[in-house]
Amino acid sequence: MLDCLPGSSHCFGASDASTAEGTDSPETLALASRFANIDGGYKLVDTDNQGYGIYFDEEDEKFLFFRESRWCVADDRGDPIDECYCTSNRTKSKDPSSAKWGDGLRITVVDLEQSQRDVFDVNSCIDERFVDPDFPPTSAALGQGACE
Repeated sequence: MLDCLPGSSHCFGASDASTAEGTDSPETLALASRFANIDGGYKLVDTDNQGYGIYFDEEDEKFLFFRESRWCVADDRGDPIDECYCTSNRTKSKDPSSAKWGDGLRITVVDLEQSQRDVFDVNSCIDERFVDPDFPPTSAALGQGACE
């Protein structure tokens, strides 16, 4: 039985997706880059046979995975290291946010549930102001005191 991402041809073994729980890999990550095609939110969708997380950015259809002692961002989780858009320095960390990255790339762990609560809380003070749908008004984006 395969689990497929909504609107996508990317599928994963149902049993593999459940093994992601209990690993050292964060559930959700935010990747910030000057390159829009890899920038975005990545969710843990699977783990490899060594327990490293495999992440997927549904919007850009990009994978973040561990290969040859480096974290890699590519079109497919099976892509060789030389076809990755970017790679981290060599590491053993199962958390890609703790790896060293070049080219101004930054990865942070995101608590998705907290982010959704932030959007709800901030929305209560927005009134009739313009809201850009591509940049939701979270407290992290607006800063402290935005609703005061």
